[in-house]
Amino acid sequence: MNKNCLHPFLAAYIERVRKEKKRTIEELCTDAHISTKTYACIKKGRM
Repeated sequence: MNKNCLHPFLAAYIERVRKEKKRTIEELCTDAHISTKTYACIKKGRM
């Protein structure tokens, strides 16, 4: 499933929760079992 899907609200939600919990990007990625590259794609609104 290599389709690019746009999820801009998901990116905003993840970023808001990350800042509320005072988590670093690395901690978030470790907890969510995703790479920082995947995080960057999500942050740009793509998955």
